[in-house]
Amino acid sequence: MWSFSSRSEELVHQLISDKLKNGTACLTASVFIVSTLLSSQAFSEQAAEEVTQPRGGIEKKEPQKESEETSDESSASSSKGLASSIVVGNSQWYLLLGVAGAAAAAGGGGGGGSNSDSNNNNGISYLSNNLHGNSNPSSLSPQSAQDFDTSEYQSRSDLDLINAKEAYANISRLPVGAWQAGESVTIAILDTGVDTDHINLDESIDLPNCGTETCDNNYGEEDSGDHGTHVAGIAAADKDSAGTHGVAYNAGILAGCANISRGCGSASTSSLLKWSADQGARVANMSYAYTYSYSGSSLQRVVVRSDWSTNAVRSVSFGEPGSSPYQGVQSALERGLVGVVAAGNHNVGGLYPTKTAQPGVLASAPLDYVGTTIAEDLNLQWIAVVNVTSSKQLSGSSHGCGDAASFCLAAPGTNIYSTLPNDRHGYKSGTSMAAPQVSGAVAVVAAAFPTLQLPSGHSSVYLCDSSDARANNAQCHSKAVVNRIFVTAEDLGATGTDSIYGQGLLDLGAATEMIGNSELLSSSGQQVDLSDSVLSVPSAMGDSLSEQLANIQFIATDSYDQAGFTYSGTALLNETSGNQADYLATSRQQSLTSVELTDKLTYSFRQASSQGSNASLPTVFRFSINDDESVNFSRGLNASNQFGLLSNNDLDIESLTSTSAFANPFQSFNKAATGISYAMNLNNIWQVKTGAFQAVKENSDARSNSMAVEFTGQLSEQFEISVMAGYLKENKSLLEAEGTGVWNFDRGSSTRFYGINLSYQLQQDTYLLAGYSQGITENKGSSGNTFIEQQNTLMSDSLSLGLKTALDSDTSLAAFVTQPMAVSQGSISLNLPTGYENNRLKYEQLSFDLSPASRQTDFELVVKREFKQQNAFGKINVLKISNAGNIQGKQDAAVILNIGFRF
Repeated sequence: MWSFSSRSEELVHQLISDKLKNGTACLTASVFIVSTLLSSQAFSEQAAEEVTQPRGGIEKKEPQKESEETSDESSASSSKGLASSIVVGNSQWYLLLGVAGAAAAAGGGGGGGSNSDSNNNNGISYLSNNLHGNSNPSSLSPQSAQDFDTSEYQSRSDLDLINAKEAYANISRLPVGAWQAGESVTIAILDTGVDTDHINLDESIDLPNCGTETCDNNYGEEDSGDHGTHVAGIAAADKDSAGTHGVAYNAGILAGCANISRGCGSASTSSLLKWSADQGARVANMSYAYTYSYSGSSLQRVVVRSDWSTNAVRSVSFGEPGSSPYQGVQSALERGLVGVVAAGNHNVGGLYPTKTAQPGVLASAPLDYVGTTIAEDLNLQWIAVVNVTSSKQLSGSSHGCGDAASFCLAAPGTNIYSTLPNDRHGYKSGTSMAAPQVSGAVAVVAAAFPTLQLPSGHSSVYLCDSSDARANNAQCHSKAVVNRIFVTAEDLGATGTDSIYGQGLLDLGAATEMIGNSELLSSSGQQVDLSDSVLSVPSAMGDSLSEQLANIQFIATDSYDQAGFTYSGTALLNETSGNQADYLATSRQQSLTSVELTDKLTYSFRQASSQGSNASLPTVFRFSINDDESVNFSRGLNASNQFGLLSNNDLDIESLTSTSAFANPFQSFNKAATGISYAMNLNNIWQVKTGAFQAVKENSDARSNSMAVEFTGQLSEQFEISVMAGYLKENKSLLEAEGTGVWNFDRGSSTRFYGINLSYQLQQDTYLLAGYSQGITENKGSSGNTFIEQQNTLMSDSLSLGLKTALDSDTSLAAFVTQPMAVSQGSISLNLPTGYENNRLKYEQLSFDLSPASRQTDFELVVKREFKQQNAFGKINVLKISNAGNIQGKQDAAVILNIGFRF
């Protein structure tokens, strides 16, 4: 059954729209594509999708509280830790290392959870922490957000508020070497200790590596209350179907024993921070604050900076500059430790808006060290956290961000379901519950993006510059993690950073998505925008390259901060359509019409161009120097028409075929070229011809230049032979492959080519024809392209066979079998990042074979008849194309009818 393909419609439209051009009109009766069977291995035209997914998901209800609720953290309890006092004027303030925000923490038990026996610590190995990747990375498996929407996930409605499952799905598509849900990162929970035997925590526990009594005392393997266990579960409870899971469910937990109300030790905050860094922790969660209780009242709030002098505030945080506690904290920060501190709770309602609008003194610590040597270390490594409800409103019991707005985040902390001692689970509320959401998020982002760096222009970007003596890899990465979390936070309240919500609501989904543009980073530091990596693949390479690229993955980094994302190799193409043969245009070509201007000067022209409406009509001026020598000046003519069998006017092959039969493909790059050629008869048998041509590719600044020399002679009266050698220089392409970005061939390529043509006259008007051409191409590459690591010499060739005869004086019959030019041998190698090695991209040299798996073969039958009395002609071409475009299995067929009149 005859049917039109999309290409058929295009050809028909082109034919119908043709107008009379300078005396010749080709009136098309019909054009058919008989069959267009697409290859089963279709040529890829689409770059791989980015690794991120749009947000969304199932809306979750608040979890139903257990029958025996835990109390809100605004309730007070007595201090079991160290209590000291500072007298300011006539008011006595109690400096309590109090629990969670405003008060000495929540009480009460809680129902639910597993009643199974606790696991002990026997057999738990210390998890080595690698802050910037791992030498033995595991491969992630791409999943959707719904795949993470488990019963454990649903037990915590707050995870949806920070788009956690979207983040896990994003990370599941990241490169090999990225870690899911905080794996390889340790979070220090500096609190009342942690029930390390809890069925929902035991797999996450990191054992300290101390050896001294002081160090060992900092470890709290038992919870003196229930606060630390609850906080630990929010940050990093195991994903093990045992009740719930933490934000960073693969992260390690280091249980710190803080000197707080109902605490378990006597260590100060500064010593605990140094201990955490010594143990390899990346994040230190401090869900406690210094509290004030109003005399004769149950009202409480946290101590804010205006309550104390600077010296008093420093004495309970990091000490004075230069002191031992100060140096210990600075050492921890220099090793990349990130401090996350609860802003504080209160139960004073609207009685003290000035005070409760500010976070506690520990949360505000960076403000008290402005101008000191630790100030830059604290920048983007200290986070204050306020509590928002499920409706994204500041909790009525939460202090605001206040003056700490630039380093403050909002996170869900109301009615949070988490672990409690003795394998129980329950609910708690407060900024204590909001802080571990952020600690978990820091672990998640740090593990997912080993190569994060601060964006250019940031005041601390020198930390990321390996050539700078002040460079610090650990700090660079930690600050970049916090910066990414800040800039992707959901804006709440007043536009931009504000005194209530600070940077906004933690959005883990956005923090694991692309922020800027996708860039490809070379091993030498060259940066190329991925969207600029465009390659126009010529038909000489078929679909070989695209198929091989589809089987590899590489890492492109975020232009904002070098976060790594996975892409399919096909993303390097962007444009995969190469030069396709225009059989219809070629079928309309006619012989040049010649006019003798003088006895030595002949002007030849073609009455209609087949190169498109914008192309110059082919013209040739031939100047006869003498009977044996002549010079041709040509414009708009295919350079191959002046050499080989196509230049034989007696054969008139050019006006018959609709394919590239007998064209030297390396000169055919110079379609519509401008050039000069010289011909000389050496004797009665042999002729030499030489020429030089230049052409600029349409819609491109690519240019090609060729030179050729050809010897033509007769081996016998019936047997004619021509041999050719030449040189082709392409200035911005490789065998017509043009590219940008990774595929930058701005230094071009050079090809040495050779050819032979044979013509054997069987009888007066019948000829057997054969032609073969071969090229050897060297890629000159690009002066600044460091992605193309290596390229082999390319071998390419073409073959044509034909039979031409005359049925009568007006009718010609011809048959041609042609294999257009294709790469027969050669490859190109790209040096691409495919994984991580510690905190650096790991590069791999990947080699791609440029030769197609199958060769295109054109089978053509042509009948042409001249109607001399009507000054007209008619021609029909029947064409069968096998492996069209050198793509295996792609078949095509056409019947093309041309009718023209000469005027």
